[in-house]
Amino acid sequence: MIISLGFPNRPQSIATVNPTRLGPYQQEKSGIATGYGLYLGGFSNSEAGDIHMKHSAALVAVAILSAMLGAPAFAQNSAIGLWKNVESDKVTFIRTYEEGGKLLGKVEKVLKNNVEDTAARCMKCKDEKKDKPMAGLQLIWDMQKDGEKWSGGKLLDPETGRVVNCKLETAEGGQKLLVKGSIAFLSKTQSWARAE
Repeated sequence: MIISLGFPNRPQSIATVNPTRLGPYQQEKSGIATGYGLYLGGFSNSEAGDIHMKHSAALVAVAILSAMLGAPAFAQNSAIGLWKNVESDKVTFIRTYEEGGKLLGKVEKVLKNNVEDTAARCMKCKDEKKDKPMAGLQLIWDMQKDGEKWSGGKLLDPETGRVVNCKLETAEGGQKLLVKGSIAFLSKTQSWARAE
């Protein structure tokens, strides 16, 4: 494959693609300017070096741009964010956040018939949480990072008032949060959808 390279004040030059001759780190040996498959015959060392520098700068720029564009994807794969738990009679929005190296979660709001239910209370909760408003209620606490998951913490089930062991894991590229509550050998997993 022949690639035509035009340079000012110089007759047009030809670069021959010969990927079999090059290793990824070869440069400026036998007229080879880079390790990316271009044999630049007929160029002086300084011209080949200029081409190598421009090519390297372009690769660095592409790497930086890729990292910048990829950052939101990594962020979206985090368990931190706003999640919604959709049930037949209501939708609960839960905000998860990190504090002191641990993951926590609070109810942000409850919707009934697409209207915020400001009267919603934790009727089955015990101790100081009993009859407290759902908005602001701590549902998740003491979660510790465990590889790609969070575990070792607790989850409050407002429907029963029980506090259970909890494990969290993202799914579907961070668009779902799998929330597993367990007591002894009994467990139940809910799937919360990312709201933001």
